[in-house]
Amino acid sequence: PSSGEIACGDSSQPKSIAQGEPKKQEVNVKPTASSAKVCSTRQVCVSFSERKLYLEHHPYPEDIFLVIEFSQATLAKDLGNKKLIYAKAGIKEYWVVNLKDACVHIFRDLVQKVYTTEFTLTTGTIAPLAFPNIQLQVQRLMNP
Repeated sequence: PSSGEIACGDSSQPKSIAQGEPKKQEVNVKPTASSAKVCSTRQVCVSFSERKLYLEHHPYPEDIFLVIEFSQATLAKDLGNKKLIYAKAGIKEYWVVNLKDACVHIFRDLVQKVYTTEFTLTTGTIAPLAFPNIQLQVQRLMNP
C-alpha cells in the first residue's frame, strides 16, 4: 500500500480500509492466515521496518504498532489467550474484528504488559494510537 493508506485482504487483492497521513513513513501491512481453516481467522499486522528485514525475520514487537484479528470461529481464543500473548509480547495495540456480532474490540494503552483500555465499537471511526490522522471506518472492517 501507499504511505497514505492501510489495506487488508490477501496480498493479491488488498482493499483500502483507511486514508490518512502516517507521519510520512511507509506503512507495511502484512495479512497472514493464522489458522488452517479457511475464513476462520485472519490477521493483519501494521508495522514499520525496512522491507529487506522481512526477508530475514518477522517484525519484532517494537516494530509492530497494531495487530488486527478478523475473527469468527476463534473469537473466545482471540479475546482471551491471544490478547494476553500480544500484551506480554509488548504489542502496543490489538483489535479483534468480531465478524459474527459485527463489532470491533479494541485493546490499547499497554502498561506493564496489560492493556489498560478496552472498549467495543459497532459504528463510527477509530484511529490507531500510532496513526491518529488515519481514520478507519468500523463498518468497513467488517467486510475487508
